[in-house]
Amino acid sequence: MMKNYKIFITVFLMFFCATKSMSQNLYAGIEIGGRGLKVYIIDVRSVEKEIVLIENFWSDNINLLGGVIANGAISDNDMNITIQKVRVEYKKVLEEFKIDKNKIYVVISSGVAVANNIDIFVDNIKKEIDVTAGVITTEKESRFLFKSGVPIKFHDESLLLDIGSGNTKGGFLEKINGVKTFVGLNMNLGTVSLSELLNKENKLYNLNDFTAATDSYYPTLINDLKAVFEGKSKSLDKKKIYISGGSAWAFYTLFYEDDTHRNFLEFNSDDVLKYDDELRNNFEKYTVLAKKNKEIARVLKTFTRENLVISNSILRATIANIKDVRSKKLFFAKQPEVSWVVTYITDDLAKQAKGSF
Repeated sequence: MMKNYKIFITVFLMFFCATKSMSQNLYAGIEIGGRGLKVYIIDVRSVEKEIVLIENFWSDNINLLGGVIANGAISDNDMNITIQKVRVEYKKVLEEFKIDKNKIYVVISSGVAVANNIDIFVDNIKKEIDVTAGVITTEKESRFLFKSGVPIKFHDESLLLDIGSGNTKGGFLEKINGVKTFVGLNMNLGTVSLSELLNKENKLYNLNDFTAATDSYYPTLINDLKAVFEGKSKSLDKKKIYISGGSAWAFYTLFYEDDTHRNFLEFNSDDVLKYDDELRNNFEKYTVLAKKNKEIARVLKTFTRENLVISNSILRATIANIKDVRSKKLFFAKQPEVSWVVTYITDDLAKQAKGSF
């Protein structure tokens, strides 16, 4: 069963505040992801010591991946809907939180950044709100995820993998020529992109179709992830494995019904298989729980049952590729979901001052 893993966050001092801060150091981050728009209000108390308070955080569902996966580009309709939502959030940040325009960051995640019309998307955002959106690479996003998702004292012995909507990414630290270097990992399949791929290839209509396609593709998925680790074998020697992203969030929220505000939760790899069985054969359990548990309801609003079965196959395949997995410590990392954009902001501020991570 899952254990509570209590540890102080050493990279950031982060907590949610019910009242608005009077600090003059408020910044805002608007993240545009494949399936979600997230907004962060942060109080940067110290750039040098990286002490940051998250004053507020909220999100909204969007869908940019459909067009990217199908045609390699964000569809005009999805682009217009997203930009209008960005405009609403930008106006809210300006007017309600009184944050200066030059302290509002808009950043596009790596899963969306692969779109071949990303420059048009950035230009249209600029026309709408007069802010140039940052377009993050997979390598940079992985670095930010690692920094925000792994306690600093465990950096040397840890691997982080984030199963996102559009891709699966992460990395670890390794000494190369005597220099501690971040080594990134990436697979261009995630929770939603794999669902779209299977649906495109098989014309799936119901749960039985989706589960059959998932099981048929699973050996390929195992090999896809094996290829991610090949040549980077030291990644699998790490004693601590941190998993983040939508697939992990869905798993620990549904299966454990736990307090998802905790930053780190240790889990048992066997429970991933038990959870998979429940998704397939006892899903009604979760629909009942959703009536009294808002976080479970949010998962079911975000992902269909078919999406959950497919996304969990990525988690299963990930664990299957970790050698001697029972000798490792496995954790869900909540922090990256709500803080890699915060790291993006503090990284930029640090560059303006005297350097970055």
